[in-house]
Amino acid sequence: MTQLTAADLSALAERLAAMKRQAQAEIEAANNAMSSDHEAQGHEVVTRADEAEEFRLDEVRRAEIQIDQNTLVQIDAAQARMQAGQYGLCLQCGEAIARERLFALPTAIRCTPCQAEVEQHG
Repeated sequence: MTQLTAADLSALAERLAAMKRQAQAEIEAANNAMSSDHEAQGHEVVTRADEAEEFRLDEVRRAEIQIDQNTLVQIDAAQARMQAGQYGLCLQCGEAIARERLFALPTAIRCTPCQAEVEQHG
């Protein structure tokens, strides 16, 4: 298993920071969209179908916001592990997580075998 170099850690830190900025921007955009939709709806004649559609859109946006908030938690945890010198180590077995896995999923907390075990056993 290849250890992470200083350049790898720097690239992964920047990737995590970019992911964080993107998730924050998506949360802000969804919140703004919900606010502007509600303001616009206050000036229009609304039918039950319109209300149902608005409710559906709000539910979708809330789900998207929750996903982005979960992503932020994972990113913060990865950044904390990086600061503590524990980034790239499997939280289950303590072995190094493959470099390729970390570049594919910078928030990974388990090596591939441990992740497969978790997914298989639920």
